[in-house]
Amino acid sequence: MSRHIRVTRTIPAPVAEVFAMFADSDRLSMLPGVRVTVLEPGREFRDGVGLRRRLDLGGGVFLVEEVVGLEPPRLFSYRIRESRPAFRHEQGDISFTERGSGTLVDWTSTLSTPAGPFTPLVEVGASLLARTGFSVVLTRIARTLSLRGK
Repeated sequence: MSRHIRVTRTIPAPVAEVFAMFADSDRLSMLPGVRVTVLEPGREFRDGVGLRRRLDLGGGVFLVEEVVGLEPPRLFSYRIRESRPAFRHEQGDISFTERGSGTLVDWTSTLSTPAGPFTPLVEVGASLLARTGFSVVLTRIARTLSLRGK
């Protein structure tokens, strides 16, 4: 069974800047606790559709992400192809909408964590961890952008 996760947050920064924090591997590397390694560049440009990059998050946790859709600066779509801890990822979409002087970020993801008879319990835990992780990333992006603006 798949779990759909959604986190929304308004970040007090322009849409293009917030979008770039996700789509630009160098900017994503600026976040505390995130190390990004480009494994394979995108088809038309390095951070475009087809990009495969490894995000090391500390403690042995990592994600290998593939960019599957890009509509700058409105939509960033990705799939996790490999991870530790392991899970199945169907699709992730992050949309960016101007809200006054800020940006509404709407982050959705669909994943599953097959664990035999424990699957329902494990998926609830994984969903909570993913929501928490998304919230932490959004908080770090907001903090990083506010520090850059000073």
